[in-house]
Amino acid sequence: TGSIEGQLVGENPEWIRGVRIKFETDARNEWEDTQGIAEAVTDDVGRFEVPVIASGGPLRVYVALDRKQPVRPRLSDGLYVAKAESVELRIPLEPVTIVTGKVVVKSTGEPVPDAEISLRYGVFRQHQSERVLTDARGNFAGKVLSGPVRTQLIRLPKGLVQPGASW
Repeated sequence: TGSIEGQLVGENPEWIRGVRIKFETDARNEWEDTQGIAEAVTDDVGRFEVPVIASGGPLRVYVALDRKQPVRPRLSDGLYVAKAESVELRIPLEPVTIVTGKVVVKSTGEPVPDAEISLRYGVFRQHQSERVLTDARGNFAGKVLSGPVRTQLIRLPKGLVQPGASW
């Protein structure tokens, strides 16, 4: 086993206090079953500690922030928990960027209302996502971190299908 300690860092004390963070490790093979699962809650200054977790990786981190907040965690990729060692994490909270788009019927250009879209962002093994719905004009907007964003249609209204790859 190993351990994890660190801090959630943000400008507003309300953003970092009492935040639940979940950690998962596996047997150093991302395709194998999860071996270690642990949770921590940040203290008044954003610090957290997991005294014991199964060694392995890659380490996956899930930060349960209120989605209404104007920030999201910037997570690291490629971290591993080594036997008898402690992983030091610093998780900065960064301002969100608003991503907008529109979904239309390819053949007619008509807007598609009530389509569910996943906006995925973040590093390879630490994807985060925001789910949004299109309005009556087919428009959508969601909060993400700056950087590459991948869109995927999750659900279309009855009578519409998506040909090819959704991203």
